[in-house]
Amino acid sequence: MLPCMFEHVRTSAGVLAWANEALSAPSCRLVRLSLSDCEADNEAAFAIAGVLKPAGSLATLEMASNQFTQPGVCRAQALF
Repeated sequence: MLPCMFEHVRTSAGVLAWANEALSAPSCRLVRLSLSDCEADNEAAFAIAGVLKPAGSLATLEMASNQFTQPGVCRAQALF
């Protein structure tokens, strides 16, 4: 498995900060997002889902090997 793309995104707080800054930009046309093995929890899943729009440009969301529980997984799945 490849390491997390940005070292500062290796924690839930890092994922939250990144999601709020990068994904909320009006010019964001994200198609594929891989946050696998970033030690993220439900708070990060909710933050990502909060800034991404359902039926937006995102086609692939990889979030394996994190600390999500059912609510976080369901919130992320609602994007599709």
